[in-house]
Amino acid sequence: MDTEATQGTGLGNEAPQVAQRRRHTSGYKLEVLAQADRCMRWGELSALARREGLYMSTIRKWKTWRERMQAGEEPAAGRPGAENYEVLRGRLRKADREIQRLRLKLKRAELLLDVQKKASALLADLGRTDERSGSD
Repeated sequence: MDTEATQGTGLGNEAPQVAQRRRHTSGYKLEVLAQADRCMRWGELSALARREGLYMSTIRKWKTWRERMQAGEEPAAGRPGAENYEVLRGRLRKADREIQRLRLKLKRAELLLDVQKKASALLADLGRTDERSGSD
């Protein structure tokens, strides 16, 4: 007599269930891969995947991961963790400071150009005034 509301579909005031990404430890991966290596007959590997609730593609990815680890490579990070976000935040703050510095430098350069234009116009105007007063 379970209704849809009690099965977690989110009817009424209940929040719907949200799927969680599963995370497997390195030990678990290596254990499953050891079992996969022992699978010799046709269908045994598929049965192992079903028993563990895994996809075959996941087992293949784990095999690639194991080969990389045995070759001495660093495993590629999937999604950035909290420490990676802090590094990115630091880079962003540094980039913001650099942008502010460059904007200030640009503003100063524009002000200097305005002063030069005004000085040039003033000198040109003074030169015309001197020519008029000297020719009288």
